[in-house]
Amino acid sequence: MSAGVSVTTESTGRADLDLDELRANLRQADPGVLVAVLAQLTGDAAVVDRFAPKISHVPDPPEQAGVTDPETAAALVEAVVAALRSPRPSGALPVDDLDLFARIAPVALGGTVGPEYLELLLEQGGFHPSRPVLPRTAKLPAGFKVVIIGAGIAGITAALACADAGIE
Repeated sequence: MSAGVSVTTESTGRADLDLDELRANLRQADPGVLVAVLAQLTGDAAVVDRFAPKISHVPDPPEQAGVTDPETAAALVEAVVAALRSPRPSGALPVDDLDLFARIAPVALGGTVGPEYLELLLEQGGFHPSRPVLPRTAKLPAGFKVVIIGAGIAGITAALACADAGIE
């Protein structure tokens, strides 16, 4: 089911990369999301087995926020930094592997994710190209305009799609 998404995580060798700043920012991230990031950076499903049991979720309306103990948080941060500074392992699962995504989505989102939503989440996350459900069978009328309410990822994606289609 891989869409052939290519990911390169080789060390940049950038002298301006401030690892202390990177670590400080990663320490502020949701640990459930960091597990997902680490699993996708490394292509290693064992990351979920190692870290997911140590993460719980608390209400953070309208979502859930992952929380963990300081030792697990520190280990996650260091693992992400190491993954960012290393080449992606050969034989790693692709970032859009459906089985891997099914395992990391509940950890990142803090709740059950039904299998019927996985393809949509892969698309919304940018791992798969947009696949419109209904084909456009007629031209849009001259002067057609769209109002997008919201500036989340879906709103930004809608704005980009409208721009690509020449819609104001």
